[in-house]
Amino acid sequence: MIINNIGVILFLSLSEKGRKHDKRIAERLVACKKIVMIGDLGFYGYQNDKITIKTPIKKTKGKELTTEQKEFNRKHNSSRVKIENVFAQLKVFRIIKDRIRSYSDEFKHLVMIIATQIYNFKIFSPSISNS
Repeated sequence: MIINNIGVILFLSLSEKGRKHDKRIAERLVACKKIVMIGDLGFYGYQNDKITIKTPIKKTKGKELTTEQKEFNRKHNSSRVKIENVFAQLKVFRIIKDRIRSYSDEFKHLVMIIATQIYNFKIFSPSISNS
């Protein structure tokens, strides 16, 4: 999922069956122009010509992070809070949070699309989101 700076969902990747690593999913992304995204350590080591994913600085074995590196990670994590809040808002819809057992993968993805569109609608309709 990709959001902009005010939390509007701009892109939703296909839902993946089972547990998939973020980096493996991102490796299939294709971009027409250069973009920079902010990710967590799940994207550590990701490389692509057009897509740059900034990740926190990882602590190496036996070494502590410097004060500057800790400050970078603090700023990085504060910018990631937005997407974590979006995930939390989407989980308000129980069907997203719970496991859908009896439907096809296409149905599960459709449910996610509908939930993200309702979320975006609520952002642009403040009178509805306060109800």
